[in-house]
Amino acid sequence: MNPALFRIAAGAALGYFILKKAGKPLHRLAVNTTKGVLDIGGCVAATGNAVYHGWQDIVEEAKTEIEEKRVSRTGENAAGSVMDKVSDNVAGYMHKAAETIENMADRMEYRDNREENPVPSE
Repeated sequence: MNPALFRIAAGAALGYFILKKAGKPLHRLAVNTTKGVLDIGGCVAATGNAVYHGWQDIVEEAKTEIEEKRVSRTGENAAGSVMDKVSDNVAGYMHKAAETIENMADRMEYRDNREENPVPSE
């Protein structure tokens, strides 16, 4: 969970206990505030997941195109032209970049999961 959202939620929870003593109208306000914070957190998480999965689709499509290009070139002349060699090098770099980006996305998802589900301390 985002530290800022955690602070807001903690403040809302503390406010809830303080406002509980002040009466029912203030209690309802605290409940609605907490509900709003939880809704925002859910929207942020959903947006993050949509971006992550969209990026995964882009990476997968790039890998597929690179592989199709390599397979189609196996039947061509082995010597090839200079442009073919340059194109192969660029495709290799694109593949490496796609893998790097995919690894970064995996690390971001791992970090987000650790923030949402922290390891309890002893």
